[in-house]
Order: sequence, then structure tokens, then C-alpha cells
Amino acid sequence: MIDHNIRQEIKVTLEGDDVHELGNFILVKNFSKRRNPKVEVWDLFRRSKFLSYTEYPGLPDFVCTTWEKRRASVHLVELETDLTRKNLDKKLLQFRRIGVDTVDIIDLKECKEQNDWIQLEKFIMGRLSFA
Repeated sequence: MIDHNIRQEIKVTLEGDDVHELGNFILVKNFSKRRNPKVEVWDLFRRSKFLSYTEYPGLPDFVCTTWEKRRASVHLVELETDLTRKNLDKKLLQFRRIGVDTVDIIDLKECKEQNDWIQLEKFIMGRLSFA
């Protein structure tokens, strides 16, 4: 029998530039360590339902569920390396759906210390609404 409390396997899609990929790793690392509330990261198949919406034919970087006081909350996180107002508006239309409690679109170009992964981690985690 496998004890699933030992490790959590989280698969992410590889896309974007190096800063985007590092940001994905930072989120995975922090989500897997979270215990209270525990973060359940949706797999690729479960996230793919967002591809059927027409406003922005994109797949969010992360969709997560947390449980607090027997209530599930769904959180969507999207990292962007070149966020424009037009992209932001499209993504908000795409990702704000019934059943999604929070949408965090993080503009990585606002982080002045992109080459310092510790500062990048502080920047990203500081912008999560469910941290």
C-alpha cells in the first residue's frame, strides 16, 4: 500500500520561457508542501475543460482545490511573462467561471529580481490570494 502523504506527484505542462518554467516549479514546490489547508492540484485532463471555452483558448497553469471547514474552494493561477491589458481581459473572461473562487494572474515582468529565484518565489507567493 502506498502512503500518499509521503509525496504528492504534480505534473505541469512545459511552456513559455525560463522564468515562466521556474515560476511553475516554485508553485509546485510550495503547493506540495502546503498542509493546512492542503492544496490538491488538478491534473492536465481535469484542467483541459477550460480549452472548450471560447474567450481565450488557453489552459491555465494551475487549478487547485483547497478544503477548509468542509468547504471546497477552487483557485486558478496563471503566470504571465508579457501580460497586456488585452490578454488580461481575455483571460479573466475565460477563467472566471462558476465554481472558480479565485483567479490569480501574476505578471512576472513586475518582479525586478527575476534572476534570483528566492526573490521570484517571494514575489509569486506574495501575489496568491489563497496563500
